[in-house]
Amino acid sequence: MDRARWQRLGPVVIAFLCAWLTIAITGHQSGAGNNLFHLPILTGLYDQQNFRGDAFVQSIRFYASGFWMLMRHVADRDTMLGFFLPLQVASRFLFFVGVLAMARPLCVVDLRQKCVFLVLVALAFALRGTAPAGDGGLLVPIFTHSELANGTTLIALALAMRDRFGAAVLAWSVTFFINMFMAVWLAPALAVLAILSLMRGAVSVRGLAPRVLVGGIASLPLIVPVLMNVFGNPEFGRAPTFDYPTFLRDYWPMHFLVDQVAKRDLVALAGLVVTTWVASLMLEGHARTALRAVLISYAAIWLVGAIVPLITRSPTILNLHLLRSSAIIVIITVVAVAATIARLLDGDAQVDRRVWAPLLALLLVAGPYLILLVPVVLLLRRARLLPLAAAQRWIAGVALLVMAVSVGWAIRTSLVSDARFRAGQREWLAMATWARQRSAPGDRFLLPTKNINFGGSLPHDDREPPFVPGGDVFEAAAQRRVWVGFKEGAAAMWTPSYYGEWHRRVSDVLSLHSLPERVAYARRNGIAFVVDHCPTGAAALRPTYDGHDLCVYRANEPERVPSRS
Repeated sequence: MDRARWQRLGPVVIAFLCAWLTIAITGHQSGAGNNLFHLPILTGLYDQQNFRGDAFVQSIRFYASGFWMLMRHVADRDTMLGFFLPLQVASRFLFFVGVLAMARPLCVVDLRQKCVFLVLVALAFALRGTAPAGDGGLLVPIFTHSELANGTTLIALALAMRDRFGAAVLAWSVTFFINMFMAVWLAPALAVLAILSLMRGAVSVRGLAPRVLVGGIASLPLIVPVLMNVFGNPEFGRAPTFDYPTFLRDYWPMHFLVDQVAKRDLVALAGLVVTTWVASLMLEGHARTALRAVLISYAAIWLVGAIVPLITRSPTILNLHLLRSSAIIVIITVVAVAATIARLLDGDAQVDRRVWAPLLALLLVAGPYLILLVPVVLLLRRARLLPLAAAQRWIAGVALLVMAVSVGWAIRTSLVSDARFRAGQREWLAMATWARQRSAPGDRFLLPTKNINFGGSLPHDDREPPFVPGGDVFEAAAQRRVWVGFKEGAAAMWTPSYYGEWHRRVSDVLSLHSLPERVAYARRNGIAFVVDHCPTGAAALRPTYDGHDLCVYRANEPERVPSRS
């Protein structure tokens, strides 16, 4: 490949490799977590006869993401898990395409700078898991459409920072298609960037309007289907019969209610804002102004999210998940710091290459909150306060070693976690196969569940044994109805009528503390089977299915001879 072509394609190749590198760091778990909501879409579970009366599964018809609308009925129980890894690779690659798009607005210009920039973002500790003060997803071990929208958000911001507003509007509409509320967070930043461009004369009103109009018209095929799905929901806009903030407090308040956010997370978010602001001092002119405009826009969105629960109880407004916009603040911080390091490493000053850039890279990669010390290092650099001459010789080597150990440990941890998850999921899938073969289509199963919040009024029991991971696949794989699960409560956000059933059932189930209690509850409620941990010794109840860690008990025939997996 000639040099000119490598200049163009090299960063794209590195972006693809970075996608795989981040998957090695975070791990990958197909069918876990929020995939609970995606599996019924992939398999079209809501169209099966035995799920016609299942309120949770039927609610998934109104899952308002254009991406998942495209994925309806594309898989069956045997192929459904095979979709998630390719989707996650594509999602991560799109994210790094977005990072690469941000290179020029942040003055990262040549090939070496871009490659270093991409790798540093891939290794950044702050991007692993979820964001503080909002719990929005960053680089997580499962595929989600929100993670996919992180990439399109960066692309839209980068286009607007380069005054390409027609294309930015189209990228905004792609974000809307994937995740509507993330597009709501994005819109103010694009508007502020447009105003800044008008003020500095980069575009005129006469020149801007046609671009935005053309971009808007081109966006309609992406926007209209999502809006039709939202407005086609018969419960959209209907006032709930329960107190919505109380539900959020019971379910997952970190997305919505600032009083449920840990103080350390609030401090961390404030530190990230300061870090980005100080990093902007390394830029000049429009690049500095544009970065600050994006930062201020998202900080303002987060502040509005902190205030709105005090003045409204409207589900439509609260469901915008405004506190989750902290995820974009984290991304912008990491991108700004990585761009600073890439420029310093490629600069003329030896002290930048040997001292300041390695120190900054260490803070970016080696620990969860070390990035908050970046302003200290940048201010020390500006004040020309150098470490001792003897220390300068080994700073780069030590930084590289610590970063390598940190990343290596993260990869090892993810491998162990993924192996544990896959072992648990195999057991759930084996049990699902048994259920499909040995139970009637109308039979219901009482599965273990737990309070994942602990902050609301719903009961919880810390004495419960650890759960076998991977159970989110059971319903779709078994094609049998599940009585209730705590996580399924999210459906009350788009179908509020589900709340009463969910709250009543999950409260009852969380109050059961032994297998006999669960079996008795199942009998009273017409539930055919109870899934629980297998007995470790003599037990009064014999399982009808005996797995390794999980057993199935027939609620009306507890003495049945077990069938082994």
